[in-house]
Amino acid sequence: MDRLLKTDVLVIGSGGAGCRASIESARYNAKVTLVTKGLFGKCGCTVMATTSYNAAFGHTDPRDNVDIHFKDTVKGGSFLNEQKLAYILAQEAPERMMDMERVGAIFMRKGNKFYQLHNPGSTYSRVCYLDEISGRHILSTLRGQILRYRINIQEETMITNLLTDDGRVVGAIGVDLSRGDFIIFEAKAVILATGGAGQIYPMTTNPSDVTGDGYALAYRVGAELIDMEMVQFFPCGLVQPELRKGLLVLEPGEVEEGRLYNGRGERFMQKYDHEKMEKTTRDKLSRAIYTEILEGRGTENGGVFMDLTKNPQEEFIKRKDEIDRIKALTGVDLTKEPLEVSPTVHHFMGGVRIDEECRTTVPGLFCAGETSGGVHGANRISGNALAETQVFGARSGRYAAEYASRVDEIKLNKDKIEEEKTRVKRFLKKEGKISIYKFRRKVKEIMWKYVAIIRRKEDLERAVKELGLLREELSKIGISSESRCYNQQWIECIEAENMLDVATIVAKSALLREESRGAHYREDYPQTDNKKWLKHTVVKKEQGRMITGTSPVDLSKIKVEG
Repeated sequence: MDRLLKTDVLVIGSGGAGCRASIESARYNAKVTLVTKGLFGKCGCTVMATTSYNAAFGHTDPRDNVDIHFKDTVKGGSFLNEQKLAYILAQEAPERMMDMERVGAIFMRKGNKFYQLHNPGSTYSRVCYLDEISGRHILSTLRGQILRYRINIQEETMITNLLTDDGRVVGAIGVDLSRGDFIIFEAKAVILATGGAGQIYPMTTNPSDVTGDGYALAYRVGAELIDMEMVQFFPCGLVQPELRKGLLVLEPGEVEEGRLYNGRGERFMQKYDHEKMEKTTRDKLSRAIYTEILEGRGTENGGVFMDLTKNPQEEFIKRKDEIDRIKALTGVDLTKEPLEVSPTVHHFMGGVRIDEECRTTVPGLFCAGETSGGVHGANRISGNALAETQVFGARSGRYAAEYASRVDEIKLNKDKIEEEKTRVKRFLKKEGKISIYKFRRKVKEIMWKYVAIIRRKEDLERAVKELGLLREELSKIGISSESRCYNQQWIECIEAENMLDVATIVAKSALLREESRGAHYREDYPQTDNKKWLKHTVVKKEQGRMITGTSPVDLSKIKVEG
């Protein structure tokens, strides 16, 4: 039986951004409901996040400040950032970190100052951390505040669509996985904080539940998405075992004598950067490894070999924790044998367009964290992701609560609700001609082959065509079970449609941008073109069709150099 749940602010996603948004909305006296597809505190990417939280305190290096953090962010993003958003990130990150300190998340110190590390992309040492898994501690701290404000948590509930009335968002419809029934959420404001879409690729650091749901939800109600072609790849992730596939490992350039060999035993980096070899930049390293694999010179498992065995003993002592971690995960002893690695999808810089108040282009819909676009531009510098969750999580919560306080009446369209229930139930009790697992794998294969690290016009066109053919196959997917209670196959069918929508948006955005910038590398357009392409790609749904275009970039604070 359907349930109706009324709330002022509905937050979709329980990672760092969603939790912070919930707390801030509650602080502004809104009634808040937090919905999470998995178990609270145990799903999404934040719980896996490691050391990095960028905040320009200048404790380790007093030369650092907010302006330099801002400039690092914009330069790292190849000037594609919305600069007002990038400045807000740099300006507010220290205070949002202190918010966490005040409620129990104590960051590492040296004396009476924060101990700050140096990460790639930053001019000075700026990274604050709690320990090796900072995200877990941040979530634990935020959980305490969520309980304090008595925020309603709806676990194991997948939002399948947003509900609108006269062009504004007025709630959502979801499936309670534990009971199998539908929940209708009536909300004055909705915040999307569902993370990225790493699972549209076969190799990703993201957990299995990160399937691009937020992007798909926003797209379906007509919100603009920007720069979705900007997908960040980390050069070295685990190839096997299957359950650990995509997890980050250290790069060969981080150690004194790290080397890469292809499946033929050739040390291939001399072809790509004969001077720096394995110590080249991450983008070059990723492209080199990807090329070797794609051209058939990889290992049987689709990777290359990282060999650290020629390092001196003191190097192994320095890296003992990481060596022990990899041995526990894979059984491989890096001091004695090579490890298979491959580039792995790490972060989406693009996302739902927001303004400084985290409003999207659809009234009543707000967005924060990796689901939003514009903060990082064409590439994200290390350490900015956790900071973004807290800065824009807080902002979205505040402005959503203020918006909700001005909304009087909400009307839910019962016909639209029934249409949505029919849409998601169409997969049930039906002999499918196509396996849902094969369908999802096909989406991943298309993205890996044609829309990954090295892109070409003909490949991108082929991707768009093949993804279009897959859309026709959605009607052939089905599962024989009629049960909706804890029916994982059913949920994976619903996710698959989100994955297909997002994969198509990424492919079309990549086809549109005829230049190379940041994480987007076009082999047929290898140069960065500031005259023609210093602008966002834009995708939106209009009258049932996917529309692509471009829009200007905010260059109000610093100009392109050179």
